[in-house]
Parts: sequence; C-alpha cells; structure tokens
Amino acid sequence: MNSTESRRELFLKGAGSYLGAIVATQAFDKEVQDICRDAYTRNAPALISQMGLDSAEPEPYKYDEDAGEHGVELGMSRPAQKGGCCFYIYLQWLPAEGDRPEVKAVIWLDLKGRRSRDELYARLRAKSRACKVAAEEGAFWGLELASSLPPERLADASAILDKLVSEWCAYCKSIGGLKLNRT
Repeated sequence: MNSTESRRELFLKGAGSYLGAIVATQAFDKEVQDICRDAYTRNAPALISQMGLDSAEPEPYKYDEDAGEHGVELGMSRPAQKGGCCFYIYLQWLPAEGDRPEVKAVIWLDLKGRRSRDELYARLRAKSRACKVAAEEGAFWGLELASSLPPERLADASAILDKLVSEWCAYCKSIGGLKLNRT
C-alpha cells in the first residue's frame, strides 16, 4: 500500500471515530457546565448579596489550551461589573502521573492585578486564619477555593460545589461582602 492509499484509508476509518469523539466530548462539556450552572443558580441569592454580582446569568466557561500540560477547566463564569473581575465555578481535570487524572471542584475570583488580590486576601485572612482561600498567581491574579474530587465521586460534584459556594459566601460575608457591583 502506497502513502496515498494509506492516507485515504486512515481518513475513511478515522472520520467516524473522530466525529464520535467530538460528539461525546461536547456532550461531556455540556453536562459538566450544566452541573456548574445549577450550582450557581441554586446559590445565586447568596452570591448576589455577598459578592455584589448582578442577577445576570452565568456564561459557559472552558479552558483547554495546552490540556496535556495544564489540564482542562469546565464550568461557568460570571463577569462582575467592577474593574474587569470575573467569578468562576468549575471542575478542573489536571494531567495525571498515572492513568487517573486529578479532579478538583473550584471557585475562582479573577482579579485584575496583584494589589487587588493581595488586599482582598489579607482582609479574608485577617477575619479567619482558618480561611482556605488561596492566593494564586502566574498568568492571572486570583483567589481560589478548591476541593479535591476523586473521579469515582464525580456524581457528588454538585453537592461539593454547593459546599464550596457556601463557604466562599461565608468568607465574603465575614468582611462585609465584596461589592463587585460598584465601580
């Protein structure tokens, strides 16, 4: 078989598998995003009052650049009205050393700059030394509240996200709310 025939055979056999994989991936993305949207919706009153978000609906969120190296994030985002901040609720798959990826449920507040992040982090830590919010940096300046989610417990993702949102809102309430609706 020459290279042209070999290539044609690859495309003929691979097209169906490729299409099936894309359809399955899109269905998986939608399912995870629906879980995150539902967690946001169930907790919207607390998020609106404690963070100062308006009542607009969250938007689908997916980050999968360099997935093999950095993992994949699937969920919802909710831009704030103040200074380009954005609130995220998502599940994250991190590359695995073995055959089992690490999965995390994550609440993330993206802040535009180190100073904003550091000031808010200091206020949260001053109220509660037991605060589990982490100050993350790198390409983004943000605050993260996360919980490990073993792959066999993915069915519990909704309850774990609800717990994280509740904890996040309690931290926000402890400092008088975030007031992200004010410019």
